[in-house]
Amino acid sequence: MLDVNEVPSLPFFQARAGWDAAQCDVHAVEVSPNGKMLAYSVDGSGYETYAIRLRDLATGAEPAEQLEGTAGSVSWVSDSILFYVKLDEQHRPYQVWRHVVGTQQASDVLVFTDLDDMFNVGCWTSRDGSLLFIESESKETTEIAFIPTSTPDAPPTTVRSRQFGVRYDIDSHAPSRSLFLTTNADGHKNRQLRIASLDAPSEWRAVTSAVTSAVPSAGGEVLAPSPSRSIDGVAVFDSFVAVDGREEGFTQLWVVPIDSGTGQVSGEEHRLRFDETSFTASLDSNRLFTPDGTLRISYSSMTTPRTLFEYEVNGRSYETLKRTPVPEYDPALYATRRLEVSARDGELVPLTLLWRRDKVIEGTASPCHLYGYGSYGICIDPSFSASRLPLVDRGVVYAIAHVRGGGEKGHHNWYEAQGKYLTKKNTFTDFVDCAQHLIDQGIATPTTLSCEGRSAGGLLVGNVVNMAPELFVACIAGVPFVDLMTTMCDPSIPLTTEEYEEWGNPNEAKYHDYMLSYSPINNVRPQVTYPSMLIVSGLNDPRVAYWEPTKWAQVLRATIANPDDTLLKMDLAAGHFSAADRYRYLRELAFDYAWLLEKLNVLDLAGAAASSPAQLAAVESPAAQPTARRVNKDPFTGMISID
Repeated sequence: MLDVNEVPSLPFFQARAGWDAAQCDVHAVEVSPNGKMLAYSVDGSGYETYAIRLRDLATGAEPAEQLEGTAGSVSWVSDSILFYVKLDEQHRPYQVWRHVVGTQQASDVLVFTDLDDMFNVGCWTSRDGSLLFIESESKETTEIAFIPTSTPDAPPTTVRSRQFGVRYDIDSHAPSRSLFLTTNADGHKNRQLRIASLDAPSEWRAVTSAVTSAVPSAGGEVLAPSPSRSIDGVAVFDSFVAVDGREEGFTQLWVVPIDSGTGQVSGEEHRLRFDETSFTASLDSNRLFTPDGTLRISYSSMTTPRTLFEYEVNGRSYETLKRTPVPEYDPALYATRRLEVSARDGELVPLTLLWRRDKVIEGTASPCHLYGYGSYGICIDPSFSASRLPLVDRGVVYAIAHVRGGGEKGHHNWYEAQGKYLTKKNTFTDFVDCAQHLIDQGIATPTTLSCEGRSAGGLLVGNVVNMAPELFVACIAGVPFVDLMTTMCDPSIPLTTEEYEEWGNPNEAKYHDYMLSYSPINNVRPQVTYPSMLIVSGLNDPRVAYWEPTKWAQVLRATIANPDDTLLKMDLAAGHFSAADRYRYLRELAFDYAWLLEKLNVLDLAGAAASSPAQLAAVESPAAQPTARRVNKDPFTGMISID
């Protein structure tokens, strides 16, 4: 339907000033209900402002109409009508518009506007095709409305008006005119499963199972409240409901059978079971409302590449549809372990390790790279990444610290209660405690331990090197959010005001003073030796502006005892997510790894004998040689390049 590699060569892309083929990002690809028309959104600047294009799938022709200034999503409600979201001057998604195919954007109809700059707006079509959902969401509050796709010009109907702190996700079961929701309303910190009638959408009630002769003990609440279980989203199909969440520190999936006509629970719910003890499982695309009792599951672990399963709901059996091929990869060569690190306040912080059995001698200190994020409740789960192999195949232990601020041990407990606002420093101290544990256990030493974080993870490692620079030999900070106070005090900067519900509003003294106490750029320690620093960013980044890492690099150079060990690498054509072109992305990753392997004193880039050429492509490009003599540093700007 669409060859993404050809998009940069199309006339509309070539004619766009400031667009770069290496930054081509195709965000959404959506087909009309009758399968005849394709809508796709594309950006070529890295700034994440998308143009929506249309294509006739029979002829391949693309009409002249183009929708500008959008957030990138596309929602069809009929064969000729689609909805999309526009951005305001602060790059906030705030309006939903309706477009009729064959007309110009100037004639589109504004459907919904949210002027509260704490909220982002989105829209999507339900799986059963009956409703268009419009969502306004802040970091802590949700409000959702719907429009029947049969009457696309009808005004939106609000499910339940926004109430601060109340969040909910939703899906539709058209045959029973029901809405299924997961929500933290009524004090349920870990969310509960609820149901409502389409005719009274704000009246939520518990989902209960029916008492039958087959299940005489039924009649109770489905997925009843449990302090050890946190549920998140809900996906509704004709004869069952799938719920995702977390239990025992890992992602989990539950299935609830329902009657295809009434929507009532028709059997006992169950949790999906997997062979490995440490894994990541999630719902895959599952676009069919009537999938004949099957569910698509995406699964991986630290040693198992991404696998697509088809799960038979009634038989509770799996069929492997596809496993991502990794050339010459032998999982038997690799080992993983989950540790629990006692933090300084007694909380147990998960720490995941990956290493290669024939390259690391257990009980002997090895080079070790510690990664973390820890913000917005986002989890860094134990999943497979082939990009780690060039490090692990050279004897580097790859470690992930599942620090507070993420949601690994429950969204409320690990994030809302202990990882944001005035408890944010837990994120940083957890990471330091994990690093110290690696050293205390003899897994690494301060001369063989490095760290990495990107975006809000850059805020993490920026704090960590301020707090405990002696624990690390090197640090990679990608698009790092480090000039916290300057950004948070300027509401004209994209995304700033909505971040008040993550870090706090700096116009309130308690938040201002607390943020100032950990803003990395404001807490650099004079004349202290820091780890070697590689700071990587992009000029067109709308999330972390280029001046944040640039200022931070200069502050480090002017303050610490070893200023020449701070390097800034600014991509003058990239946005927040580096290059969209995957080969250019691999070259960028190769640069980071070459620098890191040198700092870890792992100089044998031609090693890793059991790795295939395809695996090592990311570190064997000519631009990736690690020796210092091949690195050029501009003495004025500090910008670095490789011959």
